[in-house]
Amino acid sequence: MRSVRTLLVTSLIATLVATSATQASGQTVDTLPCPATTPDAGFSDVDVANIHKRDIDCIAHWGITTQAGTYGPSQPVTRWQMALFLTRTARLVQALPDGTPSGFSDIGALTTKAQLAVYQLAELSITADTSPTTYGPEAAVTREQMAVFLVRTVRAVGVTLPDGSTQGFTDIAALGAESQAAINQVRQLGITSGTSATTFSPSTLVTREQMASFLARTLNVIWTVSFFDTTNLLVCTVPPSGPIDCVASGRYPAGRTFTIREGFQSDLPVPSSALDPALGRFELYLDGAPVAATEKTTALSGYLSHTWEATFIGGLTGTHQLVGRWYYDGVLGFTVSLSAQFM
Repeated sequence: MRSVRTLLVTSLIATLVATSATQASGQTVDTLPCPATTPDAGFSDVDVANIHKRDIDCIAHWGITTQAGTYGPSQPVTRWQMALFLTRTARLVQALPDGTPSGFSDIGALTTKAQLAVYQLAELSITADTSPTTYGPEAAVTREQMAVFLVRTVRAVGVTLPDGSTQGFTDIAALGAESQAAINQVRQLGITSGTSATTFSPSTLVTREQMASFLARTLNVIWTVSFFDTTNLLVCTVPPSGPIDCVASGRYPAGRTFTIREGFQSDLPVPSSALDPALGRFELYLDGAPVAATEKTTALSGYLSHTWEATFIGGLTGTHQLVGRWYYDGVLGFTVSLSAQFM
């Protein structure tokens, strides 16, 4: 049985990310997935003065777009392109379903990769179908559809969505309830602020350069990186007796709601003993005080995800110590510590 245990720090607005496994204890790092040091993608049609350039470079760096040479920044985003963008974004933080065909009759002309992406969106409940049997792959994506696609993607990877309360847009009242909520949520999540303080322009088409920025901001929302895993340990000391101690440090956005998620993934079927709380448990501490964590179990495409989650509404400021402790058969197995600067 494959088992991977990680302590994941996931922000709902901008994700808290720990140091990479190659860095020494005590180092502080930039924690967002699109830092200023993101490599230039080399697109000849993206001007250095383009306000979306850094985000275009970012999604190229992470393989969300796989084009070479040119990007087509001013072209509209089609629904089949959106499927590829969204699945490539989601796969950075979780495994994708197998893409079982969903009966769409209008995607046969797409590449195998694009068809797979459409089917994966359907399995993840992300796709907004044009009918029960059609996807509308060549149709251009509107800002309304963009909001629904991105909110569903954030939800599909396990991030809790904000409440969708009104954000002051005066041009969305004629839309359906889900669209209105999604538009309010993408503003709450920091993915877009609208076309003005009071307008969202829901029927306007989204260009590829605009989508790059929306996707980069979505990546900030869902980003998860472990600072401990069983194959590539951070700075860990193994004392003569007692538990392993793994230490990391990082710098994170201050005051933003975030969730700490610790758990393991196992191939199915999983022995019932693997989920017995008497045989293993996880404890979370913030500055030495225990934090209540909600236990969750999810099965998806051949594996089971078993996690403990704790959400800090409103986030933190200053420097804090986050500690996770794993127990096996009632005995402390290892401790993972993160010294976090919230700035």
